[in-house]
Amino acid sequence: MIIKKITWRYAILLSLLVVLIILPNPFTKKIKEFLILPSIDILKHSSTSSDNIIHFLKTKEILDENRELKKQVSLLKKEIVTLKEVQLENERLYKLLGFKRRHKFKTVACKIIGKDPSNWLQTIIVDKGKDNGIKEGDAVISYSGLVGKVIEANNSISKILLITDPSLKVAARIQRTRDEGLIEGLYRNLCRMKYLPLEAKILKGDKVITSGFSQIFPEGILIGEVVEIDKDPSCLYQVAIIKPEVKVNKLEEVLCIQDTESF
Repeated sequence: MIIKKITWRYAILLSLLVVLIILPNPFTKKIKEFLILPSIDILKHSSTSSDNIIHFLKTKEILDENRELKKQVSLLKKEIVTLKEVQLENERLYKLLGFKRRHKFKTVACKIIGKDPSNWLQTIIVDKGKDNGIKEGDAVISYSGLVGKVIEANNSISKILLITDPSLKVAARIQRTRDEGLIEGLYRNLCRMKYLPLEAKILKGDKVITSGFSQIFPEGILIGEVVEIDKDPSCLYQVAIIKPEVKVNKLEEVLCIQDTESF
């Protein structure tokens, strides 16, 4: 009889523990501390049939802890991604600030908020406009080089034509040889420099800069480098294929030059 009473007591206790362990964690946290954990110690001295239940309870607790740890890991991963984006943005803005300090002209920093979906124009949309002093014809640059020019300015946004568009023309110069020509876009993230003298000793890797022979683009802004050299079909001048320094398809911030009269 004594054995039966003890067995029933253990059965009731085990049933209670199973019910409690199945309940959500918020309800069982304190109960685990004051009831479940001490009960497990008691059950250790009971019959071997309770070992399976003890194992179940411990396994359930481990699974709960594992789920909680996975949630924490997921939150930490999201925080890391956010912090990385902030870091990259700060690095880009720091470079833009450094560029502004090195040059005399006044600029307005803009964030790119859209791109023209058509294949006819290579354009981007920025978050600043007439209210910020931006107007049509303003030159647009980044910390690494020439981007293009403003072709449309509304009160709060502006459209910028990129240097890779064939309709944009820029007076340019080979920095090493001082030979001059005209840059036009080629799509495919490339440009073409026309009207280079046949006797010009141009080499692959030569840097190309703006010549300043324009009321839009100031002198000395880096455009890109020569990646290919050929003669025009007319054989009257050389043509160079230019890889822009600015990766126009990866731009996120730009600077619009405002005081074009000062250079």
